Amino acid sequence: MDDAPLPAPPAPAPAPAPAPPAAAPRVPFHCSECGKSFRYRSDLRRHFARHTALKPHACPRCGKGFKHSFNLANHLRSHTGERPYRCSACPKGFRDSTGLLHHQVVHTGEKPYCCLVCELRFSSRSSLGRHLKRQHRGPASGSGRSKKIFGCSECEKLFRSPRDLERHVLVHTGEKPFPCLECGKFFRHECYLKRHRLLHGTERPFPCHICGKGFITLSNLSRHLKLHRGMD
Repeated sequence: MDDAPLPAPPAPAPAPAPAPPAAAPRVPFHCSECGKSFRYRSDLRRHFARHTALKPHACPRCGKGFKHSFNLANHLRSHTGERPYRCSACPKGFRDSTGLLHHQVVHTGEKPYCCLVCELRFSSRSSLGRHLKRQHRGPASGSGRSKKIFGCSECEKLFRSPRDLERHVLVHTGEKPFPCLECGKFFRHECYLKRHRLLHGTERPFPCHICGKGFITLSNLSRHLKLHRGMD
């Protein structure tokens, strides 16, 4: 019997098409405290508990935690738009008492922040900070400002004028050349004396909006308001 031809081997199966790259898992839940992202809301809640352990007052809208209830109350107004702290001199309103305090100096003209170098006064801490940075710090540049050539022999700090240096030296000598004529108390700087003189007057330009008590300075009113916050 003749040998029959062998059947051709079957063609190899085509290679499977490569699988499309897996889509990156979605992480739609982000921690507002540290920015870390999570795939599931439950994971975010468990993670967020680490932040809120020291901040037990949580915002029901965004979950952010706060140490004190009055901090949470102020934060909630960022969601509601409520501004219960009203200025008595104009229609403007503020979310918290701090914003109102800083605004009130616009009407009273008080400048409670004093530069200890040149005794200029400012209505806000930020204005004083800008003044110190521009006028009393850093090396002289080509901007036309005078060079600092008057040096303190105690600490080697430099000043632009003899007057500025004289005021600074009082820090080292302890001298208090500004006396109060009412009570005899002495002060190192004239701006401190001016603030002290208010104690002998009757004017109290900064009233507490909660209990009505008046205060001589914004800083005194601010300390008083903390007593009310502690009652929350």
